[in-house]
Amino acid sequence: MADWYATSETQAGALAAWAGQQGLRYERYGVLPKVSKLLSAGEGDAPGSPPARWAESLCTGRLPGGLEATLAHFSYRVYVTDAGWDVHTYTVVVARVLDGIRVARDMEARPDWGTVLEFEREYGATEQEIDVGGLIWKAPVEEDENLVRHAVAAVPPDRYYSLRDGMVVVAVKGIADDREALYQHCLAAAAFADGLHSVARAQRPLGPGVTLPPPRSTPYRDWVAAGAAQVTWRDPPPDLDSASTGYAAVARRDPAIERRARRGRVIVYGLFFAIAVFSAVIAAGATAVIGSGAAIATGALAFVVMMGIGLVLGRFSARGAAGAEARFRREMWGLAAFANEYARSRGMTMEDQDEFRRRFPMPVTGSPQRVMRGELPGGVAGRVVLWRDRNVPGRGFVNMAIVHAPPSAAAPPYTATPAADGWLVVTEHVEHAGRSVARLDAVAAEAARLAKPAKLS
Repeated sequence: MADWYATSETQAGALAAWAGQQGLRYERYGVLPKVSKLLSAGEGDAPGSPPARWAESLCTGRLPGGLEATLAHFSYRVYVTDAGWDVHTYTVVVARVLDGIRVARDMEARPDWGTVLEFEREYGATEQEIDVGGLIWKAPVEEDENLVRHAVAAVPPDRYYSLRDGMVVVAVKGIADDREALYQHCLAAAAFADGLHSVARAQRPLGPGVTLPPPRSTPYRDWVAAGAAQVTWRDPPPDLDSASTGYAAVARRDPAIERRARRGRVIVYGLFFAIAVFSAVIAAGATAVIGSGAAIATGALAFVVMMGIGLVLGRFSARGAAGAEARFRREMWGLAAFANEYARSRGMTMEDQDEFRRRFPMPVTGSPQRVMRGELPGGVAGRVVLWRDRNVPGRGFVNMAIVHAPPSAAAPPYTATPAADGWLVVTEHVEHAGRSVARLDAVAAEAARLAKPAKLS
């Protein structure tokens, strides 16, 4: 057994026996997908060293409570000091719960939220906090608070919960290996999934021919629209990369970027001023026995050294913050321009992506960035959706077209997945560069081809 394993052979044996009794598939060692902040944690992965994250005793199948999922002991390591690494271990349940998409793009709860220093952007807060039974849930401000409350009303408040693009993670600290603890953990995960299912079933279905309202106004969406309007496009940008590049200059000139950088410098300078004063006092006290002059000189030197470090770090941190802010603006404004110009050029209308997400029974993980409704090639009625699956690193961009049609097999590289109420979802997973006009047209054409034999609009 590798010396970095978090569980003993005795503990692994207990999980293997439990899995056999429950009719689950058991694996001693494996990996879990990075579908939450917890499962993405970890540092390292250098050649010859332990991995940054790993899973042990993976038990997969229908868990007690009825949820199809994987229960495992998940560990990750973080560098602490030169003395070595700290290893953190959790007992987790990971499940695909697509009904969760209809409740929220993402939400998270934990019994021990720490204090995080965050800057409020010019369009206000992006996250809301919802207290349900003493457990604080964090979700995007666009989400319906009542839906979240109903979905999580029955979950035990003593563990960690995460939902992201249809993937659920429920975790508890430590290694659970006795039957009662495993049973209760499975029931907590099932309660979370059942709540999501219940809320999803209560949403109005989206039938053929139904038009959804335009995107509703929010402070963030208004900010994005105003930013995108700074550049005029004669023709649609050929791809998302080109659209983002078109906003490079206006993003760099945005006065909010300098304000953010200035605020970052002030915080770093203030922190190092406090450290410098403390260091000066300690240094002066340590040399006071030599004489007051030496103590003053030593203290002054310590102050100057620490403030010098602070000035350098403040400049670098401000430059990094400004660059990150500029990139964020380019991406968000470019996405809006790309979608708006594509819809305009194809005679399509924009629909509210949150309304679409709550009413459409999506059969794949992810969430919509933009939704357009209109005629696809050949006069077939349908939707083109800019879909994003944050659970698929590298190829999380999805070009999607939706039509009302019977189940069909799509030609590669497309995949056609039937959805409830007679819908067919045609997708192509791509990298960032694959989000283009040509490829959106192609996926729309493939969806129209599959819908035509059905003679439905």
